[in-house]
Amino acid sequence: MSRAAQSPAAEALRTVRPLIDAVVRALGGVFGPLDRSTISERLRRVVQLAYIATDTPPAQPAHLDALYEASRIIDEIGALVLRDAVPAGQTAADDAVAALREVRVRLDHAVEAVAFDASLRRAWGTSITATTPFRASIGEPQLHNLPRGRFAPPYSVGVPEAGEVAAGPDEGPKPPTTFEELRAFAGAARAALAPKQPPKEEEEPEPPPPVRPWAESIDEAEAQRVIARDCLEDIGSLYLLRDPGEGESWCDQAPFEQRMLDALDAFASFGGVVLPMVTLYHAEAPSPDPARAFAVAFVLGCVAGSDTVDVAIATLRAAAPEEYPGFAEGFALASNPAIDLALGELLGHPSAELARLAVEVLDRRGTFPLDWVDSLVSRRDDVLTAAVLRALGNSGSRLQVISMVEPWALPAAPSGIFEAACETLLRRGHGPVRDLLRSELTGAHAGVAQSLLCLAGRPEDVSGLLELAWNRPTLSLARGLGRFGHLDAFGTLQQLLGHEDEQLALAAAGSLETITGAGLTTIVEEPWDPARAADPAFAGKPVPMRKVKKPSRDVAAWESWKRDHAARLDPLRKHRGGKPFVPSMLVDELAAPHTPPSERAIAWRELRLASGTMTRFSPRDWVQRQQQLMPVLREDAGKVGAQPGSWCLAGAGTLGSPRRR
Repeated sequence: MSRAAQSPAAEALRTVRPLIDAVVRALGGVFGPLDRSTISERLRRVVQLAYIATDTPPAQPAHLDALYEASRIIDEIGALVLRDAVPAGQTAADDAVAALREVRVRLDHAVEAVAFDASLRRAWGTSITATTPFRASIGEPQLHNLPRGRFAPPYSVGVPEAGEVAAGPDEGPKPPTTFEELRAFAGAARAALAPKQPPKEEEEPEPPPPVRPWAESIDEAEAQRVIARDCLEDIGSLYLLRDPGEGESWCDQAPFEQRMLDALDAFASFGGVVLPMVTLYHAEAPSPDPARAFAVAFVLGCVAGSDTVDVAIATLRAAAPEEYPGFAEGFALASNPAIDLALGELLGHPSAELARLAVEVLDRRGTFPLDWVDSLVSRRDDVLTAAVLRALGNSGSRLQVISMVEPWALPAAPSGIFEAACETLLRRGHGPVRDLLRSELTGAHAGVAQSLLCLAGRPEDVSGLLELAWNRPTLSLARGLGRFGHLDAFGTLQQLLGHEDEQLALAAAGSLETITGAGLTTIVEEPWDPARAADPAFAGKPVPMRKVKKPSRDVAAWESWKRDHAARLDPLRKHRGGKPFVPSMLVDELAAPHTPPSERAIAWRELRLASGTMTRFSPRDWVQRQQQLMPVLREDAGKVGAQPGSWCLAGAGTLGSPRRR
């Protein structure tokens, strides 16, 4: 929980910044004399004080002092507006006064909530340190609490365009109206345009200063800014290296992550003097740059305070959609709990894309608020609705979520909504949704139905899946049958080994290996970078190759294995690697260094369906955090009350039914 949520004044403080923006907009429409620079600076100070009150524990005297000071300054601004603008009878001035009065009311409520809270009065005088000792980030980011001032937007209360023309304090030179003025004007113009004459006598140049064996020191603040910018560039570059390739281990990303954390710590060590460089670094980009967007969200999201998060959110609002993935990843990985409150407010943004970004990040952080569901789905944006339905897999009670999601699991629903609704219902143990999936095996949502039944179906689903694999095989179905784990799939997969589609045949071989653990493999050579090998621009150039182990596609070898070993496998049980399936096998798959990234994502999906775990885990999280959560996932998997070899759904399982001959 953030410090803002601990204060009884938090709700009132969250409304101050939007009201100040309303004051600025209103004053921008005021004509005539007005001390705009003084008002602008005072408005900025009010916002800074609001941030200080938000980020200061309510038992600390500075919390209430900031509220009192902000109220005093609002009164000063109101007095200036009433003195200069209101007498002119302008509607804009009246609107500004009304907004200022509303700010004053909110601050009064905040003061009352804090000053009259008995528990805070008892705690008054408790020694609270404004900053915490600097701690290095090891494996995941620390929340750096820096000694610094608070960010606040550089408010500028301007005047309307018509007002500027009318007032015209700097109207430029007036045109000449007499002959004398015309002669003076022409003389001044000739003097300005005349070429400059060189001096009559060239003066001897001064001798150059003597070369000293030491270099003069540069400004310390400038040196800090140079180093800080290098840190930001490193963070952006390492963001692009976090995702492992298919030939890399997910554990191999830990050194890249630690280098990123070292750059974060180095940046934070300079204190608040370099913080403004974050948004400047983003603004320097000649085109939309997700790496710079990540640096903004991640760095500002790891500095304690509500103001830093608000600045990052403001940068996001003004950014191009191409940068949204970088912002989303940065917010998801950052350490400031104020991100949850700020993104919660972003859920109401008019842009459906920004609202969806907020939903997905809050889902990853495990803080998606249920009270926003109705408002979000009522916007009738399919992609946003699907994101909300997926987020409900981690939020709320089982029966509550089922009642909210079930109306969206309809054959007429768009594909993304149908898949998200069905998967969330399966994660919450809603078995009846499998009947809907069975009816869609050859319908409009065939691919979704096949994938989900392979991961969360019952043993009696084998006949329908095998019929499809025999008559209309697809790559996803050939892969899914391996995770389904039914021995009746052996013959169909064996037939697919000779399929003309090489990828489909290889997927069938992989599924046979997944079920049996036979160890029938072959060594093949393939390009290190398949995309580069297929690029016509590199035609005729040598392609770096590597030797990799692939499941065997030798039909005779699999037939021999079946003859020698299949009898020891129980045909009524689900198998994984030649053993009766238990959900903890999926945790082993997630933990294994050699598991490809694509298979880890599928294993995590299957684990959530099989065990119903709601642990905050992501295959895209920090390596150290993933490793720390493995025991928790193993404990959740161990709680599944099903016998080995069961087809499990959300912690419950069913053994195989008698085989159909």
